[in-house]
Amino acid sequence: MTNIQTVLNTQYTHLQTHPSFQKIKSMPKIQRWLTFLGLFIISQLIIFSLLYLVFDKQVVIGFFACILAGLATGLGALPVVFLKDIPERLFNSLLGAAAGVMLAATAFSLLVPGIDHGNLLWPGKGLWVVSAGMLIGAIFLHFAD
Repeated sequence: MTNIQTVLNTQYTHLQTHPSFQKIKSMPKIQRWLTFLGLFIISQLIIFSLLYLVFDKQVVIGFFACILAGLATGLGALPVVFLKDIPERLFNSLLGAAAGVMLAATAFSLLVPGIDHGNLLWPGKGLWVVSAGMLIGAIFLHFAD
């Protein structure tokens, strides 16, 4: 464990002394953020281009949807930065609403396709495959908690 810490400290020191890092660090805050945003957009264009060349268009669309979902999650968590003390009743209400959305997504969007795919795996036993998967997931969450 100390070897990992030593390597991390060495890399951190190397990063701090790198001329490109020093140049970015000396920029005004807005220019620094715009630089990071530009680098992010360029990296995404490269990744999308490579995915499109190597795989099919569906993979690119799926990757794009994943990025949008991640950004939406971050945007949804942004109010936490501004609301430090949330009343317990509001917190419980928001948590209940989030749980309801997840249950609805499970019931309406995942169960029927899961049963269909389970029937492909074991004809006529798709419901049992989905039930076993849900039970295994519930057990995993219980022990992970």
